[in-house]
Amino acid sequence: PAQGAVKTLYLESLSGVIQWIFAAPLFSINLFFLTALVTRDLKPLRKLFSEEGVRQLVDNAILVLRWGLWMAPIIYTFLKSVPDPAWYNQDGLIRTGVATLIQTTQSHQSFVDWSLAVFTALLAYDWLRVLIW
Repeated sequence: PAQGAVKTLYLESLSGVIQWIFAAPLFSINLFFLTALVTRDLKPLRKLFSEEGVRQLVDNAILVLRWGLWMAPIIYTFLKSVPDPAWYNQDGLIRTGVATLIQTTQSHQSFVDWSLAVFTALLAYDWLRVLIW
């Protein structure tokens, strides 16, 4: 048996909750806005500024923190970065589709260069990240 596996799982879960502390309120507020948008009604936004809305905001934030509890170990354990890019380990549907096409039409080195250039652009250019989001 592996030594320290339970402790690693615990630490990864704890890390996920700590990291999701920042995202949880934003996801929770976003739920009110999306509900208002989908229902085409301002009641959810008015409710946000009431006592009941604040209570629901906290409840939703706790639910999001639970996501971090189970998602972080999965991400840390199963979605490791790989040094050699391939069509199947690109993130996102569109990028995977384009990567599949490029890998089948270009040499391996050209594909690796393209993948690195796209990854660098995603880090370097804010407008590109905003466009994708």
